[in-house]
Amino acid sequence: MRPHRALAVVVTVAFVVAGCGGSSGIPSATSRGPTGSAQARATPTATAMPAPLSTPPPTPTSPLTGTPQPTGPLYAVGDDSKHQIEVPAGLTGIVAISAGGYHSLALRSDRTLVAWGADDYGQNRVPAGLADVVAISAGGYHSLALRRDGTVVAWGYDVQGEIDVPARLSGVRAISAGWFHSLELAN
Repeated sequence: MRPHRALAVVVTVAFVVAGCGGSSGIPSATSRGPTGSAQARATPTATAMPAPLSTPPPTPTSPLTGTPQPTGPLYAVGDDSKHQIEVPAGLTGIVAISAGGYHSLALRSDRTLVAWGADDYGQNRVPAGLADVVAISAGGYHSLALRRDGTVVAWGYDVQGEIDVPARLSGVRAISAGWFHSLELAN
């Protein structure tokens, strides 16, 4: 058995953790901070907490339910062989994230998407004009977006039919992208 390694990261604001996807399972010696720069792994140490803000910033609300959602810096760790943990600089207003095989997605509070990492099969080529997105899911080599009107947009690799959304499918309320398949839950 391998010994357990401790990793301590002090974060003073909440951040969203969601999604599915793959990983090589190989530990990495680096992690990526909110600007995508490489940094050494954190070690457990005592850290002074900064003083709270006098006026907290407004909390964005969920585009689907209208309930408050925390946002904050996005941290990415692990395998970076295809640049999937190199968070784009200046990425703000994140309300949801999803990690795919070798690519990553972030949903902004304005209901638009940002994608980065591998793009071998178009999984990072967000369709032009895609807006009003309420949920995202990154698969092995494809990506899914659920719009507020209950329709699904899929793009990327399609060797197994993973982006073949049925033409008349509507009223979808949840999506999930697997390695070579996709799920859409309709009303």
